[in-house]
Amino acid sequence: MTKNDYNSQHIGRMLVIAASLLCLAFLSPDAGNLHGSYFLPVALNSSWHQLGDLAAVWCSIKIVAVSVAFFLLVEAVATYLARLKLNRLALAIYCLQAIGATGALAGSYYILKALL
Repeated sequence: MTKNDYNSQHIGRMLVIAASLLCLAFLSPDAGNLHGSYFLPVALNSSWHQLGDLAAVWCSIKIVAVSVAFFLLVEAVATYLARLKLNRLALAIYCLQAIGATGALAGSYYILKALL
């Protein structure tokens, strides 16, 4: 297996995982009795005083899934650009991973906030 074959498989795996996470976030059922509401406000409006808010936990898991999917999509695009020897553009795209990482950390915070 050559290095290009490995990179192609690696990029493909990242894209499949990202697509799976996006499907989980956007095609899974709504949280509890909150049909038709977007998952971000449900997670943001959870309270520290309401222990075990499972609707907010589910919506927070969706936030983490979207953030990790964004992180993987950015990784796949930047890896592909680096493979094409467009190193400066790849480096600029790699910097966008901070958005995905921040979203995953925020989603984790909202999971803890909804559970505790």
